[in-house]
Amino acid sequence: MTTISHLRRELTNLLSSHEKASYLLEDFLGMTTTQLIIEGDKNLSDETTESLRSMARRIRNGEPLQYVTGRAYFAGEYYSVNPSVLIPRPETSQLIEWVSQKLANHIAPSHILDIGTGSGIIAIELKKIFPAAHVVALDVSQLALDVASDNAKMIGVDIEFIKDDILNPCKLTKQYNFDLVVSNPPYVMEGEKTYMELDVLNHEPHIALFVPDDDPLRFYVAITKLLSRIAKPTCSLFFEINEALSKEVVSMMVSEGLSDVECRDDFNGKPRMVYGLYSR
Repeated sequence: MTTISHLRRELTNLLSSHEKASYLLEDFLGMTTTQLIIEGDKNLSDETTESLRSMARRIRNGEPLQYVTGRAYFAGEYYSVNPSVLIPRPETSQLIEWVSQKLANHIAPSHILDIGTGSGIIAIELKKIFPAAHVVALDVSQLALDVASDNAKMIGVDIEFIKDDILNPCKLTKQYNFDLVVSNPPYVMEGEKTYMELDVLNHEPHIALFVPDDDPLRFYVAITKLLSRIAKPTCSLFFEINEALSKEVVSMMVSEGLSDVECRDDFNGKPRMVYGLYSR
């Protein structure tokens, strides 16, 4: 038998991280940090101990902790994740907060579209903010949509999921009449791979990450142009962006006729979000 305290020390040494060891134990055992300390002398079964050691070895070998545990904490919720979807980033929560703040003094959107939904975090959080809205979440990957659908059911929100390619959409029509479109599309240029952490490069889905160096704005252009087909006469558009392409995204949106175009920094002082108002 191994106690919680002993295993915590063992996993800390194995992972060279007290934080990761504690998170793994808390997640697996369903305990808080305080409970781990109070119940430190509690014995764990051999099966539980070996399971945690095995998970720690996977993390040590470079597999993202969230994929090992099968879930990620985001905006006050635990979301299921696997290698079919990106691991939620804190910057995306800032994008959602900006949407909420920007539209706080406006009529609440009634039809919302989340493009490239992945695990569903944007669609689900927007549905929580605007509960009366009809929210549509789109992705090209059925595996990603399966994860997003499970998350929506687990969190208890009603969302319409669509499998479609935004570069060549066939299921989006004028009948939707969106007044809010939000997207965190692929935006990492192929040439940036050399600067990326190996756990991201080796484990997260490349289809959700990368764009060609010679066409890095392909998703932003496609989405912006699509508004004339699927948007209400007035529609708010929000993007999460590559900090290296902020000027290019802003310029493109202005050239496509959007007004009030604004770029906002994330908490690291990097330009990572853009807003524009579509009208016709």
